Amino acid sequence: MANMKDIADILEISKSTVSLYLKDPSTKRVGEKTKKKIHELIDQLNYRPNIVARNLSSSKTNVICVMIPMEKPSFSDYFLGSLLSGLQSVLFPRGYSLIFSSSKKASSSEIAKYQLDQSYGYDGYVLFSTRNCSLDDIKRNVEELQKTNNPFVLVMVNELHD
Repeated sequence: MANMKDIADILEISKSTVSLYLKDPSTKRVGEKTKKKIHELIDQLNYRPNIVARNLSSSKTNVICVMIPMEKPSFSDYFLGSLLSGLQSVLFPRGYSLIFSSSKKASSSEIAKYQLDQSYGYDGYVLFSTRNCSLDDIKRNVEELQKTNNPFVLVMVNELHD
């Protein structure tokens, strides 16, 4: 699959010109003829941006990690499903995706710490605090999230069923 450098090399233009166009096809910083050439070559080569490369260069993932510190979260639970649906309806139009972190640990705080350790680098976190969490668990989980220096939301949920 072609990448930005390939497109730049074929068209004999700089990689930054291709990047400018890909970030904003209506940019005034790239001439109309060059835009047309880039667009045609992208179509011809079936170019797709490399999300991983873009995330590495921008230090942004556009991914929010959802942490549910239960051994076996039940996604069929109506209440949890409603909350996740609401979360999705707010984040997706803003260009964010959701990823769920799982764990095989025993206690809520062990699960949340493991999930956080495995999910380093996301743009933010949503931590569900289920009825399986003690107040001490919740405090430890929040302290771990604070260490990331990323935004997070704590959702207190006591309605989930096992």
